[in-house]
Amino acid sequence: MKRRKKFLVNKPEQLKFVFVIIFIFVIFTVFILWNIYFLLKEIVPTNIISASIKQISVFVIGNIAIIVFTAIFIIRYTHRFYGPIPRIRKELDMMIENNEYHLLRVRNKDSIKKLIDSMNVIIEKLVNERKSREQMQLEEKFGEKQEKTGYDKNI
Repeated sequence: MKRRKKFLVNKPEQLKFVFVIIFIFVIFTVFILWNIYFLLKEIVPTNIISASIKQISVFVIGNIAIIVFTAIFIIRYTHRFYGPIPRIRKELDMMIENNEYHLLRVRNKDSIKKLIDSMNVIIEKLVNERKSREQMQLEEKFGEKQEKTGYDKNI
């Protein structure tokens, strides 16, 4: 299969996930900075605290860079899960609409591969059940024609 080039395929779900992770990260960072500030305020004289604010700003800038890289990593990682979902949804809708079933395909690295493999087992069972039902209907139909005509191949 071709490699996906667009990483935000399912924007609402992917971005929601990214924002939740980043929100947690930001809250955690603010909590740490808050505690560091009050710890320093108790231990260190005030003239040194003003000098340490420069270090805190460097720490904040570093954390912003980490947040940006984390967001990029999360988008690339969630792409393995959210990437095939629109195509799979479209294929399932087409199967329902056309009443024709086929196996679903995903890339080996996609996180939902095991789920799709399980869905393919169900699809195979549906296809096999349909084929056996059609075969039985043909046999019944052929048997009725044989009785009406009185023709029997075995004679």
